[in-house]
Amino acid sequence: MAADQTKTFTSLTAAGNLVILIFTAATGIAALIAVFLYKNRKLQMRISLMAMLVSLLTILLYYNQTRHFAEGTYDLTALLALAVPVFFILALRGIYKDQKLVKSLDRLR
Repeated sequence: MAADQTKTFTSLTAAGNLVILIFTAATGIAALIAVFLYKNRKLQMRISLMAMLVSLLTILLYYNQTRHFAEGTYDLTALLALAVPVFFILALRGIYKDQKLVKSLDRLR
């Protein structure tokens, strides 16, 4: 038995991979931009949809990176990455409902 065998653990973060870092930052920036585009719902919906697709791609890249690790555990903050597309879906639903409401009010005029 070798007593000198020590395991070193590396963590998987967005800073470790440039592509994942860019996609993660783009998702956050797009979400922030979409919040302030409430007067232009069509553009807001497009940006939200693109950000949702980028966040799904980011999750896929994270999963691809985890296959290179032999062992380890997932952190609680990993659930946040899974929640982002859900929040974008909820946002898209709300934007669609707002658009529908505005169109129905325009018909009443």
